[in-house]
Amino acid sequence: MSENVTFSVEVFSPRWGHGDTYIIVLSDRGMKIAGVQKTAVCSKQDDGDCAWTGSSDMNDMQPLVAILENDHIYPPSAFMMALKSAWKAWLDRRLDDTQVQGKITSLFEWLNIVSKSKPNSKFWIGIL
Repeated sequence: MSENVTFSVEVFSPRWGHGDTYIIVLSDRGMKIAGVQKTAVCSKQDDGDCAWTGSSDMNDMQPLVAILENDHIYPPSAFMMALKSAWKAWLDRRLDDTQVQGKITSLFEWLNIVSKSKPNSKFWIGIL
């Protein structure tokens, strides 16, 4: 396991109609996900769990969810738990660098499928 792993994923933005590159950095201290203009960081706590901080201009919403929803991306409810689980599996050495990148990339591919298949009739414009 490396000290950190850095890779990028493409995230489809329904708001803009194209993919954006997000940079993901995993380390023993936390997980950083940087979008186009905003960043969310999951920092490891003393109890082994993580706490999210970062760009959140949408009330008290979780920072990564706020970044995604700003681009009209609505992650499935299990997305955040799955992301954290992949990072923890890497920390515990159950996943190596290549495996964790593959697992997280597949989560974002799932997110893209959800985003690309949301309803797009005139009724839903401005709502979703």
